[in-house]
Amino acid sequence: FPDHANHQYLACLSAVFVALFDPESPEEAATAVTGLRWLVTIGLVWAGIQKVLWGYYFDGTFLSFAIAERETFASTFQWILSDAELERLVSLPLQEGAGPYRAQSVWLDAVSVVTWVAEIGLAVGLWIRPLRSWAALGAMALIAVIEVAAREFFFGLIMFDFLLLFLPDRIGRLAQPAFYGAGLVLLASVLGWLPDWTFT
Repeated sequence: FPDHANHQYLACLSAVFVALFDPESPEEAATAVTGLRWLVTIGLVWAGIQKVLWGYYFDGTFLSFAIAERETFASTFQWILSDAELERLVSLPLQEGAGPYRAQSVWLDAVSVVTWVAEIGLAVGLWIRPLRSWAALGAMALIAVIEVAAREFFFGLIMFDFLLLFLPDRIGRLAQPAFYGAGLVLLASVLGWLPDWTFT
């Protein structure tokens, strides 16, 4: 502390928020759920707005640098880059003066723009009742695709947990065993009972 991933703050904030309300009271429980829904919505919108403000998502610059920096991004985006462009990016030294960290790929540009548009658009859709379920499923798909490259398993779990609040209750109940199982796997990894792996 305080050098933790953003989603760990989100988990702590949600725990504190839930502790403020009585789950035995239907009115307070409903207020808590609404508050948690707002947390994930604000998170999605702010993620999209940050990408717009920094500007590196308009032309694929951020993803190009991520491909050069991390093997997981390189393996994920190898399908939309030419072999020569991929080889050029991964061979760049991570030091001042290196570059350009800018792939020539219309597809990479499109993925980059669609990411921030989807984050903002899906967050808005979560509050439009006829679109709510579809927006929640779309946000889950977006998070899943992002985590293929980022490999932030714990973050993905937290976001999926939040997004289930926008779906019918029966779906949340059906998903509970999967969350319990994932939690046990993470705990076993931390305790050394399973091989160590990064799941930030």
